[in-house]
This record gives sequence, structure tokens and C-alpha cells, in this order.
Amino acid sequence: MSVICATSGDTGGAAAAAFAGAANVDLFILHPHERVSPVQRLFMTTTGASNVHNVAIDGDFDDCQEIVKSLFADKVFSQSVNLSGVNSINWARIAAQSVYYATTQAALGKDRPIRFVVPSGNMGDALAGYVAARCGMLAGFEVVCAVNENRTLAQLFETGLMRRTPAVATPSPAMDISVPSNFERLLFEVSGRDGGAVRAIYDSYAQSGQAQLPPEIHGPLGCAGFASESVTNAQTTIEMKTLLKETGIVICPHTAVGTYVARHLPLSDAATVVLSTAHAAKFPETVEATLGVDAPLPLRCAALRERGEVFDHVEANAAKIQNYIKSKRA
Repeated sequence: MSVICATSGDTGGAAAAAFAGAANVDLFILHPHERVSPVQRLFMTTTGASNVHNVAIDGDFDDCQEIVKSLFADKVFSQSVNLSGVNSINWARIAAQSVYYATTQAALGKDRPIRFVVPSGNMGDALAGYVAARCGMLAGFEVVCAVNENRTLAQLFETGLMRRTPAVATPSPAMDISVPSNFERLLFEVSGRDGGAVRAIYDSYAQSGQAQLPPEIHGPLGCAGFASESVTNAQTTIEMKTLLKETGIVICPHTAVGTYVARHLPLSDAATVVLSTAHAAKFPETVEATLGVDAPLPLRCAALRERGEVFDHVEANAAKIQNYIKSKRA
């Protein structure tokens, strides 16, 4: 089996840990070259396992994700290598993430309304909340997708315009994504599961780099329980400092995007819950520059820096990745 993962930082390390040394499985991790933190990269590239293949792609996460989608769309190729996905393009990931929404609801009271603030990149985590609500696990549904200066998702909810723009580098690199792939799943739901309508939108988007959602889809999208707010780089660093001062806790820049949004939301009867994302130790350079403190790796991970990294540098080209996969399979 060939398992592929497009990652903006965190999923790649998790996949590498899960599949390293697994029999009859080759894992291929695509990450944007120099667009993940050095520590995030170490988690992917230092397993020492011959079945884990890391590929640095020239471009951003959206380029990595587009390659993965094109590989699955090529049925002859995907079947020939027995291709499977491991990030939130895989529905199993969404289903698993829906569990902690239900756990939160149970902990705070089964009838208590909750407003979730979710730092969002590829939007899988936020979509999991929608799934939990549709399955009857939540008292209601309200999710605010907190995004960084890559605010395409916020614009989508506001205006209905889906536009492909190059992702800009921010202190929260795992969220440096233009249009999240899981937005397509949400459109499918709010369109009444009209596959033809969603396909037409994405065909237009593929051809011109942008697409305007029709009113019959943009309208229901606004009533689905989702909203989105964007946070600047400066606001992210301010929030990291504020939370440290108030609580003594060092948070990662992605979590800071979420807590900043939560801090500035209008008052509500609902309890506001922020889903934290990554350990601050994955971003020691940002933490040191912002807070002047160290964010050491846990002891079990400290040896990562002493291991040799193994990864290849490949052009953002689906055909080249196909050839790479064929050449590396056991």
C-alpha cells in the first residue's frame, strides 16, 4: 500500500510516527519547502525508517494538496500503487476528530450551548464539529474558524468569493493555506448534497483561480453555524504575550490565533471553547523571538536534533511525484 500525506506541518510528523517500519506500507509525505518549522520537519524526516519518504515541494501547502488530489483523480495510477490518504482528505480523520466535540459537550453539560473557536488551516477540525452536530452529539452548533493573514476562508464566508492566492508566510505556518480542501465537503452539505453544483464551482475555480458561490449556496452557508475571523501577525504575537502574562502558559502561535479571536468575540450566553493545536516546542524560534523564553522539546523528543534528516527536494509537479512514488515503492 502507498499512503500519501500533504502536510502543512503537524500531520506529517504524526503519520511518520504511525507508519515508520510498518510492513507492506510506503508513506509519502509532501511538505512545502521551508514553509514548516524546523522542529516540525524533524518529526517527519528523522524516523530512520526505509518506508517513510519525505518530499519537500517547491511551493505552499495548497500546491502539495493539489498534487495529492490529482494523484487520487488519476484512477489508473492510484489503483496501480494502491493509494490511500492520511491527512484530513481522509474521511476517517474527520470522524475521529468529531469525538472531542462530543466529549467537550458532555463535560460542560449536555444542554449547555457552546461556541467553538478553531484555529483553521485545512478546515478538517472545524468540519468535524459540523459532523458531531449533525450526529446529534452537540446541543447546538457554532464554530468560528480563526485564520491568520491568509484570510481566504474569512473572505469566503463574508462574500462568497473563492479565490486562489499564494499563501503568505506567517508565525503560524500550519495555517498558511489559501482555500482549505474540506471547504468542498461543507459546500456539498449546504448545497443539499448537489454534487453537480459543487463540481461546477470547482471547475470554474480550477480554470480561472476564482469562483463566486451562487446565492442558493452562499445563503445556506451563512446559516450553517460557521463564521470566520482573521488575525494579523502582530495580533498573534500580542496574544502570545498577553496569555503568558495572564496565565503563565506559553502557547504556540496557532493557538494564539484562536485565543485572540475568542477574546474579541461578542459576549454570548454560550460557553466559548478554544481548540488548542500544537505544542509550543514545535516553534521555538517564534516563541523565543516573541516571549524571550525557551520552549524545550519533551525529553522523549529531545534526541530528534541528533538524528540525521532524510528528505528529497522535488518540483511541484504531479507527474514527477508519480514517478517518485513508483521509484520508492518496496
